[in-house]
Amino acid sequence: MSSRNRLLALVAALLLFAALLQPLWTISLEAPQYPEGIGLKIWAYQITGQKEQDLHNINGLNHYIGMKTIEPDSIPELRILPPLIIALGILGLVVAWIGRRWLLGLWLLLIVVGGAVGLVDFWRWEYDYGHNLNPDAAIKVPGMSYQPPLLGTRQLLNMRTTSLPGLGGLAVGAALALGATAWWSSRVDGGSSKRRRKPGVAALAMAPLLVAALALSCKAEPRDIRYRQDTCARCRMFVMDPRYGAELVTRHGKILVFDSVECLAAHTLEDLKASKGAQALLVTHYARPKVLAMAETGFYLQCGDLPSPMGLGLSACATRAEAEALQKQHGGKVLDWPGVISHVRDAWRIP
Repeated sequence: MSSRNRLLALVAALLLFAALLQPLWTISLEAPQYPEGIGLKIWAYQITGQKEQDLHNINGLNHYIGMKTIEPDSIPELRILPPLIIALGILGLVVAWIGRRWLLGLWLLLIVVGGAVGLVDFWRWEYDYGHNLNPDAAIKVPGMSYQPPLLGTRQLLNMRTTSLPGLGGLAVGAALALGATAWWSSRVDGGSSKRRRKPGVAALAMAPLLVAALALSCKAEPRDIRYRQDTCARCRMFVMDPRYGAELVTRHGKILVFDSVECLAAHTLEDLKASKGAQALLVTHYARPKVLAMAETGFYLQCGDLPSPMGLGLSACATRAEAEALQKQHGGKVLDWPGVISHVRDAWRIP
């Protein structure tokens, strides 16, 4: 292999070692009693909560529905996986030093097979925890299982569960991409210099593009509010009226649902950290039920004749003209988003 392809193989090997320093996978849960979300980080050698008490809280939730307690010390894979990753990393260094394409291909095959076996084992672990439930559990739903998704999001009763690769998992994917690029580039190195140069450029671009694509795929998007199912993150009431629902989407992918404009506004006042970490604040247009739009650009009619779920009479409109047209029918006053914040602060005496 050329020195360039050896360098790519070297970086790929080092990325495997880096995978030991970050979680391979993450599982996040949203539930009414945990509006900020709780979750697990699955490392090569341990399982921890995303926050200090999360593992304890998740085991508490699991107890009520009959799931087994998650005890990292009793999971044999957490003892086996670190030496396997270290062995693959050392083999990768050897491959980069020797510089033989067939050896690089064998190394990549071992990573692919090891990754596939790991994902199957992870799926079996999720299946066991989600299906083998205690028959004497406090909460029993006939036919219900609680297996989290291997990848993506799934609703389990009132819990929204999301499973995604962690930074360690992305590092393994990037290592595989770099190694595959080095293998392909070395395959065509015997051709003309023009043919060699073009795959080289693609090789250097492929890995960062893959990582960027995976990162972008984790970006949260607003979702439809499930009326009569979702619970307001602030007042804990069910979101019932499709003319008044609201959402807060955080930069970390959490989605908090509210039953009214005033609950959303109050939450941003009471939790400045959540407000500053918001990717989007969304409200439902009064005249177009279930349609969400940006809260900061909307206008609102504050009117007692149009009682919103929490009693402050705030109805969202797309434009000032729409709000004024509604005002002609029902009276009241038109507010922008800062006016809504001020009104809620005064009405509910929020500092």
